[in-house]
Amino acid sequence: MAWHELEFEVFARRLLLRAGWLLVTLLLLLAFYPGSPLWSGAALGLGVGWLSAFFLYLRLSRSVRIMTWSMDKARVFLNLGFLGRWGMLFAVLLFAVYTQWFDLRTFLLGVLLVPLMSVAEAIRVLRRSRVEEADV
Repeated sequence: MAWHELEFEVFARRLLLRAGWLLVTLLLLLAFYPGSPLWSGAALGLGVGWLSAFFLYLRLSRSVRIMTWSMDKARVFLNLGFLGRWGMLFAVLLFAVYTQWFDLRTFLLGVLLVPLMSVAEAIRVLRRSRVEEADV
C-alpha cells in the first residue's frame, strides 16, 4: 500500500506554519518590549499552543498508520498524547502563575489562538469547497 498525504496533514502544516510566523512576530515584538508581561504572556501561550498542535499532528499522523494494525492500539496511543499535551499546558500554566513574569490573560489567549486559527481555517476551507461545488 502506497502512502499518500492526507488532507489533514496539509491542513495541519498550513496551520502550524501560520501560527509559527505569528509566534516569530510576537517574539520580535517582545524584543522591542522586553519587560512587558503582556507580550511575554502572549508569546508563551502561543508557543505552548503551537507545541500542543504540533504534538497532536504527530500523534494523529502516527495513529493513522497504527490503525492498520489495531484500532485499540491507535486509540491508546492517541490518548497518551492527550495526557502529555495537557500535562505540558498545566506545567507551563503553573510556572506562569508562580513566577508572575507573564500576564495570565494573554497567556490563555495565546494558548487558545491556535485552536481558534484552526477553526477559522476549517470554516474557510469548507466555504471554499461549497463555492467550488456550486460552480460545478
